[in-house]
Amino acid sequence: MTLPPTTGTEAAMTRRTRAFTLIELLVVIGMISVMLSLLLPALGKARAAARSANCLSNLHQLDVAWMMYTAENKGQLMGYNFYTPKTPNVAWNGYWLGVAESNKVRGDALLCPSASQPSDQARGYGSCTFAWNGAKDSAGSCIKFNAATYRVGSYGYNHYLTSGGADSQTFNVAAIKGLSDVPVFFDSAPGPTRCRTNATRPPPSPHLPTCKATWTRRPPNIGGS
Repeated sequence: MTLPPTTGTEAAMTRRTRAFTLIELLVVIGMISVMLSLLLPALGKARAAARSANCLSNLHQLDVAWMMYTAENKGQLMGYNFYTPKTPNVAWNGYWLGVAESNKVRGDALLCPSASQPSDQARGYGSCTFAWNGAKDSAGSCIKFNAATYRVGSYGYNHYLTSGGADSQTFNVAAIKGLSDVPVFFDSAPGPTRCRTNATRPPPSPHLPTCKATWTRRPPNIGGS
């Protein structure tokens, strides 16, 4: 059966019935905006959780490297060799960053995802949002070997857990009571740029101020309760 041809008026009416009105478009746009406003916080939380998991994984790798070092050295704590300009290889290889690198913990494993961009501040001081930058520091330290070789990172080391330093409390890890409660590595903002913390005094090392830790920094408990 052949249908009669559609007139111009009928075609126009058909087009009008298939098109969205301005009000309908505004309603659709409003619904999309509401859905995005509901989804974006969830996506932000998921992204933050992924960054936190990555950060904890990095800290775990540093902990494992430290435990391997102390086990191989019969509990002997590493020396405080942050800056040795006359013998740069001593600081570069001997302090905690050298210990980490000798156990394949290097590069991105030293960077917290929330503070991975290298700092441009003087001496490479970091913050809660920027990594400390060895390129800006003096050569002969554990973060800068020479002008071409340096490290960038977001973490710090509790240098009370060193032997022979100004704040050294012992030479052997076996003398530390309650070791499981003593922080070894943590998110760090080296230098005078400090994040909110309840630290009781400015740390003597540029790699002690913490961004996320909220404990009061105290020496580990040596030989006491």
